[in-house]
Amino acid sequence: MCPTIHILIFKIDTFSLFFLFALASAAFLMRYELKRNNYPSFLFFELIVVALIFGIVGGKLYYCFHNWTYFVANPFSILFCISGLGWFGAFVFGGLSIVLFLKIKKLPVLKILDMNILVVPLGQTIGRFGCFISGDGCYGIPSDLPWAMSFPNGLVPTHTKVHPTPLYEMIIGICVFLLLWKLRKKETPRGSKLALYLILASLGRFVVEFYRLNPKILLGFTAPQIIAFLSIILGIFILLSEKLRYKVEVAR
Repeated sequence: MCPTIHILIFKIDTFSLFFLFALASAAFLMRYELKRNNYPSFLFFELIVVALIFGIVGGKLYYCFHNWTYFVANPFSILFCISGLGWFGAFVFGGLSIVLFLKIKKLPVLKILDMNILVVPLGQTIGRFGCFISGDGCYGIPSDLPWAMSFPNGLVPTHTKVHPTPLYEMIIGICVFLLLWKLRKKETPRGSKLALYLILASLGRFVVEFYRLNPKILLGFTAPQIIAFLSIILGIFILLSEKLRYKVEVAR
């Protein structure tokens, strides 16, 4: 594990470096997709700024809520650093802020989300690799499987062999990204690519949660599992409702 990277006289936090790399990759791909679909190229910058600001706020709130004792003892160390973000908080706040922004700008929400949703699993994949390299503590429960590993030099060290859950989420992210990349130029019912992401990525996280250390809060499920389940329901609703609307429009 490598929590920090030394470049000449500079010492860089590994997770922060991969966070910035994920952000830059998402911004580049978003700009490319918007330009390919004849939208103003500057729109990508507005969307990235809105998602980044509210995503960080949501991620911090989610992380602080689930680590309340640590937050009370170390408020500034959590609030003023890039690490210490909860993915679902960032996704929900960032996603809702983009929807609101697009509505204010009177732009087609589902259409633009469809063409840009592939940047999310790309960013997740890069971000989870940063989690894995830095050993930031989002690994899983103890395991004796052949691929289990320890993180003795991580930010949150453990000498016990555990499930490398960041790698599991990387594999899921890569698969979802490749699927959406393959579908990006295909004409599909509005919102279907967004729905596919919500269903597949959330299903993957729901399963991975069984191997993570998050506490169970309701009916034996963790908070991420509950949010993932709701995301799957939302994805199915979007997929079915927009598919029905598409058939009605074609019939006319």
